[in-house]
Amino acid sequence: AEALEAARKAVAEFIESYPNLEVRDLVTNLFDGSKGQLEGGIVVTEFADFDCPHCKLAGFYLKDIAHRYGDRVGFVFKNYPLGTSCNDNLKRDVHPDACEAAIAVQCGRRQGAFWPFHDLIFDHQGSLGSDRMRSIAAELQLNTETFEECLEKDSILNEVKEQIAQGRDAGLTGTPTFFVNGKMLPSAHPLFVEAAIRWELVERGETELPEDSDGIFPR
Repeated sequence: AEALEAARKAVAEFIESYPNLEVRDLVTNLFDGSKGQLEGGIVVTEFADFDCPHCKLAGFYLKDIAHRYGDRVGFVFKNYPLGTSCNDNLKRDVHPDACEAAIAVQCGRRQGAFWPFHDLIFDHQGSLGSDRMRSIAAELQLNTETFEECLEKDSILNEVKEQIAQGRDAGLTGTPTFFVNGKMLPSAHPLFVEAAIRWELVERGETELPEDSDGIFPR
């Protein structure tokens, strides 16, 4: 009961401040991972690192949110690896395998397997690296020769660097970081993500929302 009351209070305070959050000009690239309704709907944009434990947990909850809200919400994934081999904004190499994972998932996208590749990388978090990326490609039955060639392309590295630059320009301080319709959320907690989605839906006149049996959300 105490935990629920604390959650209700935190969400209520967040929703009170949400309308006043700055809207950032956050472009969705053609090479980003995306699913759901992106045109004229509600867009949740995530910046994440595949070797970040909090990002893995966030991905689990986003799947549930996507399932419950259906095609009313679009989701965009942008890489923000905390590895110095691709991220020049870092003073130390926090996650050495993260850049390679980001490049690999972009290569998976080029063969139409972004989200399965995304999920399998997170499933194997803690044991990433070149061999793991190749085993995932094989498991997904990708063209391995094309995949190997893709890993060496400057154009793929540039995709990741462009996503990193977008995150930096948007004010990222860590991962995961979420934006809802361009508003950077002050917390990556899934309740805040869902509260922002519900607020946006109500503003659009939606009345049919997923059940809130614990009374967490004020609207």
